[in-house]
Amino acid sequence: MDKRSLWLYAARFFQAAAGVAVHFFFARIGGVDGYGTLSLFLSLSLIFNNFTDFGVSLNGPRLVAQGSYDMWVEAAVKWRNRLAWTSALVYLIISWLIYPGQLTVLLAGLPMIASFSRQHDWISRGKGRPDRAALRQMLQSSAQLSGVGLVWLSGGGILAALLVYSASAVVTYLIANHRWRLIPRQTGAHSTLSFSAFASVQWPVFAGFMAQHTSYMMAIPILTFLSGSTSSGIYASHFFLFTSLGTLSVITMEVFMAKPGSTNLQYAGWMALFTLLATLLMLAAVWYFPILYGTKGFQLDWQLLLLNIVLLWVHAARLFWLNRLLFSHRLKSFGRAGISGLLLHVALWIVFIVMKQEVSPQTALSLLLTAEVTNLLILPIIKINTSDHERVL
Repeated sequence: MDKRSLWLYAARFFQAAAGVAVHFFFARIGGVDGYGTLSLFLSLSLIFNNFTDFGVSLNGPRLVAQGSYDMWVEAAVKWRNRLAWTSALVYLIISWLIYPGQLTVLLAGLPMIASFSRQHDWISRGKGRPDRAALRQMLQSSAQLSGVGLVWLSGGGILAALLVYSASAVVTYLIANHRWRLIPRQTGAHSTLSFSAFASVQWPVFAGFMAQHTSYMMAIPILTFLSGSTSSGIYASHFFLFTSLGTLSVITMEVFMAKPGSTNLQYAGWMALFTLLATLLMLAAVWYFPILYGTKGFQLDWQLLLLNIVLLWVHAARLFWLNRLLFSHRLKSFGRAGISGLLLHVALWIVFIVMKQEVSPQTALSLLLTAEVTNLLILPIIKINTSDHERVL
């Protein structure tokens, strides 16, 4: 683990601390109901931003580090920009049709979704400068924290807070691109890959990545639609602990994805270490949860907390066993495994709704855990029955 890579961990710790403070303010601005609406936006934005990204942030750094730079990166930048507008349009339609009661607030986050393609941290990591990616992330967290804090101090509402939150991210994308010249220059009409050529490499990675994050994020939109913002707010207040502390495992994966010479043993060791640290921090929620969320409808639920701790380790296992397929370019196996996990999760929700069972935050998290564990168990079958002879740049 080199010193520059440690910058990414420092950035994650800083982001986690700033994220906690931002959610501290959001909880007090909107209460549990407003916090549910905020969480709905964060879930939808992650899903649509992943569509825009098209899996590039996952395998892009490794391709850049291996020398496949000019043609591939130029194509990635071009097609991510076009996918961003599609994401923004679909997000707008879904917000209008499915969540009319939250439409005004959801529109405040639209600039962040439309501009996500301008976030090029993956290029910095691939070029051996994770410290630059870390700096941009810390700048974004600082701006969002300061902005939302000022909204709270001035007595503003959830709409103003989300506008500031969204605008802060967009500004940092533009600053980083201008300061470090991350966007490659066009080198000629025939040097950029067509979308079909680009997608032939990226499609399995995108499918697996998109399926994974959709599966993890879909509970909040479903809970909001079926049970209202209060129910999703209760779920999200506990799930936030997982998403914040789980980034320690995610950044471990990102570091090793950009290091072609890394070994599985090194990967596993760092993954276990940071997941254990995240577990201890999550258990400490008994002391900081009341301080974090206040008294506007929030209360620590031990069942939800323990389920999130189990999910933390299942997620780490997923990043090791499933995402490690990318190390050996087994892209089809990765894609199919991600899709199978999403399909399992969707099937469990369909069965549960058809049976007309009560939809609660605890149920939603249990369904996600069941799908993830089942998917890990069938992973060897997927690997055996998948031919991985696809072309790799």
